[in-house]
Amino acid sequence: MNTLEKLQVLGGGTKWDVCTPAQTSRRLKAEGRIGAPYRAGVCRSFTPDGKCVSLLKVLQTNRCVHDCKYCVHSTVCRKEKKTELEPNELSKLFMSMYVGNYVEGLFLSSGVVRNETYTFEKMYETIQILRNKYKYEGYVHLKVMPGADASHIKALAEVADRVSLNAECPNKGAFSEICTTKDYENDIKRRLRMINEVKSRGEISSGVTTQMVVGAAGEKDIDYINALERMYEDFGLKKAYFSAFDDVPGTPLENGKSILSVGRISFTEWTGFSVSTISASAR
Repeated sequence: MNTLEKLQVLGGGTKWDVCTPAQTSRRLKAEGRIGAPYRAGVCRSFTPDGKCVSLLKVLQTNRCVHDCKYCVHSTVCRKEKKTELEPNELSKLFMSMYVGNYVEGLFLSSGVVRNETYTFEKMYETIQILRNKYKYEGYVHLKVMPGADASHIKALAEVADRVSLNAECPNKGAFSEICTTKDYENDIKRRLRMINEVKSRGEISSGVTTQMVVGAAGEKDIDYINALERMYEDFGLKKAYFSAFDDVPGTPLENGKSILSVGRISFTEWTGFSVSTISASAR
């Protein structure tokens, strides 16, 4: 695939990640740099009423070693095309779009390819190139991978305005139903606690968020209420987002019952840097 073909796949692959504008206290470091760390953050898309809000929301790669049963990127999904953007390739693409006024910030996530450390190195190198080579000072939101090393969390926090880690499920029981390669207590809860420790030292400017998939493992509303109460109290959570379960073809749960999904962003066609179709889709 060429770069734009990769963007079509890896941009569309983020449609299950939900995000909204976030405040940041970070300030411009020096003269002669590009971008502005907007106080309100940048987290943009095309809304159903046609309002243009521009954020490049993309995966570093859609390859993943985990086996989440509902996920199109998982190792058990049979149908998705697999690709990845190298750090130099992605940073150059982003800056071309930024300078051309197509986007105002970056939301970077990734599948876990090989292992968490390898994935971290790719994401971190991408942002280092943006910050140091291209002098970009604008908004960046980075996903922390499950099982991340404490030093990796700290490093990501130093170059980003916001970091987040997807909890996926409200408790260990539900999590074990949809994934066998991650441990809820260690890879998710312990890492959320580690992120909160970094935030408590003032090293994350916008706070910590998480996301859960609703309806994939037969959870009840009370499970989410209890989970959020614990997360806000124990992990200093800033916001929690919810993505409706969708029965993605090619996954083990492809015959499950989807829940109405509203406002998910799908990248469907790019011509040069002109977006032919970016839509908020509801099912």
